[in-house]
Amino acid sequence: MMLISLNAATGETRWEVRRTEGFVKALHATAERLVFIAYQDFLVGMSATTGDFLWKRDTGNWVPSLTGVGNVVYWGSANTRVFAYEVQSGTRLWEYDIPWGSFNYLLGAPAVRNGRLYGLSQRGYLFALEENSGKPQWSIATGLTSRVGAAFAPGHAVVGDEKGLLAGFSIPTRGSE
Repeated sequence: MMLISLNAATGETRWEVRRTEGFVKALHATAERLVFIAYQDFLVGMSATTGDFLWKRDTGNWVPSLTGVGNVVYWGSANTRVFAYEVQSGTRLWEYDIPWGSFNYLLGAPAVRNGRLYGLSQRGYLFALEENSGKPQWSIATGLTSRVGAAFAPGHAVVGDEKGLLAGFSIPTRGSE
């Protein structure tokens, strides 16, 4: 794959880099770092200013997507774990093992809002983790089987099941969520 950085003001190419991880699924950029997950399911960190390779982390299994907030990226892999990694060095900040049975991974990218990370598991559990520690805050069994992540809005989550049903759920809030 080819990654190309453009100058936002002029459209001129800043750098071009060829990588071997395959098709990019998701990326997060800060002023200093570019972090991405690609087909080979490695978390890769690069310099956003030069395109230089900086670090690469094994995700342990298939990863559908990631979410980045500032200098942290959050993602879940099919090994039932959710992770937070610091983008500068690729250091793992925390790891959470999703309960409720095996092969119960995070669907899609997690949502982050007001100090919480929200997700939907493959077995239909909505859950919230503390953003900075990964400590569980609450969980709700939806009774639905979904193939995509949930949509989250203040106090609500919407889940689509495999038969096309959309279901809304009230979820616990905190502060001004």
